[in-house]
Amino acid sequence: MTGREDWSSLLPSPPSLVNFNMVDDRKLDFTKYGSQAKEWKDFVYKNPEEAEGNGLPSDAPYQHAGRSIPKQPEGATDAKKQGLGRSLGHENRARMEEKVIRDGRNRWDRARLTAWVYNRNTYDDELELDGGLPCVVYFHSGGYGLLGEPDTERNLCSEMAARTRVVVVHICYREAPPHKYPDSHHDAQEGLAWVIDNADDLGIDVNQIVLAGMCYGAGLAAALTMQTCAERKDVKLKGLLLGFPWLFQEAMFPYHLFASRGATSRYQCAATPTMSKRTYDDMQRQLGNAEHQMDPLLNIPLAKDAELEKFPRTAFILAGNDILRDDGILFAERLRALGVPRRVHLFPGMPHAFRRYPELWSSQRFDQILMLLVNWCLERAASMDDYGVHMEMRQTKGSEEDEIRYNSESDKEPKRRKTKRGV
Repeated sequence: MTGREDWSSLLPSPPSLVNFNMVDDRKLDFTKYGSQAKEWKDFVYKNPEEAEGNGLPSDAPYQHAGRSIPKQPEGATDAKKQGLGRSLGHENRARMEEKVIRDGRNRWDRARLTAWVYNRNTYDDELELDGGLPCVVYFHSGGYGLLGEPDTERNLCSEMAARTRVVVVHICYREAPPHKYPDSHHDAQEGLAWVIDNADDLGIDVNQIVLAGMCYGAGLAAALTMQTCAERKDVKLKGLLLGFPWLFQEAMFPYHLFASRGATSRYQCAATPTMSKRTYDDMQRQLGNAEHQMDPLLNIPLAKDAELEKFPRTAFILAGNDILRDDGILFAERLRALGVPRRVHLFPGMPHAFRRYPELWSSQRFDQILMLLVNWCLERAASMDDYGVHMEMRQTKGSEEDEIRYNSESDKEPKRRKTKRGV
């Protein structure tokens, strides 16, 4: 398996980003993105309960992956219960079918593993497309499954299938704490292999596969991308889409690159209610053995140049007041420096997973950006090579536009390295 070499010679203490190309010799500081947005302040003022910090509930129902499709409980349309998958009505425009990847009946088998497959409902008067449809292989959020599960993102997957005309295959990987690392990564690999092997039955084009995920699911998607690019010569992924990605474990976070520890999102955003430092620490403890924190597959931005240069075009959706903000920024910069096409949309001052609150303008904008980035990954968008960082801020009186392009040295198109693949 690639990416599991002894890194002792590459990662001195404190850990370092290998060949990380900073904009200049100054220490990093992205705290300007972390000041609470007016939109969030106004929301918390009207909903003071959302300002309370959160941790993992002691009585959290730890579910196994491979669950059957649940019946919708009474009151399930409540936005907070829906989490990232708040109801938008698109579930009526897409149908979902459960597929069994691994039944778990054989005593030598691992636990049951399923996929939820979403297809857009079609009508008699629609044009039929020749060949298979593009496919988004999706991994849900929830921090090792402790704060989320496949049920919470059914509407998000329905929306992608309905609005972008792709087949969404949601891999219901095993979750912690009963299934510790690397069980979820094994499930991700097996899930993608199943998608490729069953492409004809699923009606998809294996040359049009995008991996996508939110939070911990984004880390899964990034790790699976690196494994696939290295190990499967018969598959060329089309794109990677990461939302609020968790890409560094605490033991490997490159604090030494920043002006101070206080300049990192780990410290600046420690009290953010939707993902507090308390919650983050709780999830770290559920990972498993301490040595797992140093595993390359849990720290993808630290991979070697030769591994990251193979990545497909990669899109990011980040939140400025998110404890995981710097994970996404550092990885995006690393890919940019290597000449990998990447696109970043950042919501300054918004907390982790803010989309769970549908009344926010940023949540509605998130949905628009998500659909745009699915199309960008599939090379359907007008602008293919986009190295900018787009600031997503609500339009206020006197402003000229909703989307402001951050103009800095890091956003200029880099000199691309000569590689065997075209970009």
